[in-house]
Amino acid sequence: MTHDKLKTLRRHHAAATSNRLRGCPLLTTLVTLLFLTRFAHADDRSCTDCHSTGVESAPVVTVPAGSAHADLACADCHSARESFPHDDGAPPVSCADCHSEEDAALRGSAHLSGLVASLTRAQKGTPPLPAALCLSCHGGAPHDVRRGSSTESATHRTRIAATCLVCHAREGGVGPHVSPERYLEGVHEKAVLSGKTEAAVCTDCHGSHAIDPGTSPASPVHSSKLSATCGRCHPKPRAEYEASIHWQAAAKGVREAPVCTGCHGEHAIRSRRDDASATAKGNVTKTCSSCHASERMMSRLGIPTDRVATFEDSFHGLSGRLGDLRVASCASCHEHHDILPSTDPASSIHGERPSHWLIGFVRRMYRWLIAIVIGGMLLHNGLDLLAKARGWPAGERAVSLDPCFTVNERIQHALLAGSFIALAASGFALAFPESAFAWPWLQLEAGPETRKWVHRIAAIVLMGLALGHGLYLLRSPRGRLQIRALWPRLQDLRDFRSVATGLLRRPPAPIHLPHYTYAEKMEYFAVIWGTIVMAVTGLALWAVDSVLARFPFWVTDLMTTIHFWEAVLACLAILCWHGYWVVFDPEVYPLSMKWWTGGGRKKDE
Repeated sequence: MTHDKLKTLRRHHAAATSNRLRGCPLLTTLVTLLFLTRFAHADDRSCTDCHSTGVESAPVVTVPAGSAHADLACADCHSARESFPHDDGAPPVSCADCHSEEDAALRGSAHLSGLVASLTRAQKGTPPLPAALCLSCHGGAPHDVRRGSSTESATHRTRIAATCLVCHAREGGVGPHVSPERYLEGVHEKAVLSGKTEAAVCTDCHGSHAIDPGTSPASPVHSSKLSATCGRCHPKPRAEYEASIHWQAAAKGVREAPVCTGCHGEHAIRSRRDDASATAKGNVTKTCSSCHASERMMSRLGIPTDRVATFEDSFHGLSGRLGDLRVASCASCHEHHDILPSTDPASSIHGERPSHWLIGFVRRMYRWLIAIVIGGMLLHNGLDLLAKARGWPAGERAVSLDPCFTVNERIQHALLAGSFIALAASGFALAFPESAFAWPWLQLEAGPETRKWVHRIAAIVLMGLALGHGLYLLRSPRGRLQIRALWPRLQDLRDFRSVATGLLRRPPAPIHLPHYTYAEKMEYFAVIWGTIVMAVTGLALWAVDSVLARFPFWVTDLMTTIHFWEAVLACLAILCWHGYWVVFDPEVYPLSMKWWTGGGRKKDE
């Protein structure tokens, strides 16, 4: 290269650099501070005379053979000096001479905002933060800039995450903070590190040079463009999602509408087979509930506010809360991406009413029934206890069966008590998975499965006992005597009136009562009624697939509602009624032993 050509190149380069940096003095200042370098004379041989040996305090410069700029001459990047040796303080190298498009994109990106913020901190005397300039990403050494296809390059796909995290892993720094630990657990980075270089890296989602903040509509990760960005690798989920009600809302600008990152996360995106993933089967309902459980949000968007509550009260919701991952979640019925309202013919739940008026009616009926029945029991027994505490003489009861309970009947009672307690403990563990009922099952490795089979086996025992007891009453002489003694009569109403009058007025003499009083008859037939109701509804829930194949979906919810509230009524009745007469009644306190001894004239004397 002749001396004249070198002079022309120097003038051209100096003019281009001056014009480019004149419009951005902050950029000029920082680049000068970061990438100050010395300028060489006529040709590479002249440059290496000093910069390969460090002559006259010149810095040693080595351009590795693998550098992307190894074939360039020094003067291609460094403006030559008129004098030799030259002084320090020459203008910095400008990458824009060859990379004008990338330079323009960088100037309009969020990284320039970070540069300005860093300079502002420096001007205020605060240590500047890292700013993403050319060499910040493409190589720390100015002369060792590698191509992106090189595995040694900081912008190679296997290393781009580490390059970005140099700045974005700093809490309180410029730009969004990304936890390195969480990002490395994501499915994308795991795939890249395992050798699948086609997996998404930072630049695939955010861009390379024209990086805009996620709040900017121009950003590939803006909510309006996120579906298209993720869809480049996931075209099928994108097509399904963009047909859904969620995308319809997001496209209209509803900022609460879920997009890809709303369910899958942003950087720590996990596989749905990962138990920690927000889209894992055990977490889907919780993820959906983050929006649908918000009464304020749902009311403002015109969406029913009771969907999460009604689901959690259902068999599926209760089982899921207890840890059973095989039951249906939100996605089991509503699908994953192509979620549509039930009014849409293409919806997976089209034609099904989310709820039925009968379910609400039954729930209200049981609440009133429990309040009246249990309230009446408490009032009756409270007055009885108060009267006996004041000296009311014990009632005289006829003994028509001796003993009161045979060995056979005592075994039946033991089976009834054991199965009832097992059903209550395992059933309420399902209904209240955060309560003490669920604690024993959660200590077992197969807790949900064990609880389920304990409940089912206890139900089989109870139903088998009911059939056996019916045969015993019909076929044995003793059984027929029992049923005659237990059969309701008008005298029971007269006895109840006498007792009620006595409780309020304190009678002067004991009341004559039959072998089985109205209290025992009420309890006996309540057990029969409760067993029938619990057996029918329980079998319907056990064979839920067959029920769904023959009846509308709301029928299973109705069975669940009846099963739960009948169980509550039965347990409260046992505690308040049976518990009083066999434990707290002053005539038998602290415990009636007829369940063990059988009772009778001799035993009662």
